[in-house]
Parts: sequence; C-alpha cells; structure tokens
Amino acid sequence: MSSDLKLIALLLGQFTSTVAFIVVIWVFGDTETGKSLFAYIPISTIYIKSSLTVVCLLSGFYSVYRSIRLLMKKTDEVNKNE
Repeated sequence: MSSDLKLIALLLGQFTSTVAFIVVIWVFGDTETGKSLFAYIPISTIYIKSSLTVVCLLSGFYSVYRSIRLLMKKTDEVNKNE
C-alpha cells in the first residue's frame, strides 16, 4: 500500500472515530443514565460535554500528527534506500 493511501486511510479513520465518539458523548449526556451520572459532578453538563469534546478533538489531532510524522519518516527511509 502506498504512503498516500495509508495517509488517506489514517485521516478518514481518525476523523470517523473522533466524530463517532463526540456524538456518543453528546447523546449519552442527554439520556437518563447520563444525567444521573453527571449529577454527581457539581458542574453543568454542557461544560462537561464541551470539555470532553475538546479533549477528544485535541487527542485526535495529536494522533494524526504523530502518525503522519512516523509515515513521513518511513517514506524518507525508503527513498534513501533507493
């Protein structure tokens, strides 16, 4: 598999999983179980859901950055060997 296809697959997979996790956070926060779980924390649920969303997005961006950097290193090593 070429490095371009790996990069596209990586970006698509990371984007899809990040969006799915954010949707789960926001939907779970609106259910009765989520409301009762968030009731133990003395902060408004909107702040909790927003904070989890920001953390999820930042970790997704960092993961993509790290993977792209590793993929570029491998590509450079292959080009040096040729």
